[in-house]
Amino acid sequence: MHEEINSDICFARGYDKGYSDAQENLSRKMSKTIMDDVDARYDQGIEDCHRILLEELDLIIDNCR
Repeated sequence: MHEEINSDICFARGYDKGYSDAQENLSRKMSKTIMDDVDARYDQGIEDCHRILLEELDLIIDNCR
């Protein structure tokens, strides 16, 4: 009886630890995925801004001629 209780307790602790580790690992992976996505959007925003500014600058230069 005593060994059965100890076995159940050890199983529960091991299960809880494994579950907790899995959640932490998934959290890290999701955080990295989100940050990569944010970085990609930031870079795209910078590129779009440069393109728009160049187009407007070309228009200004053309209007001055």
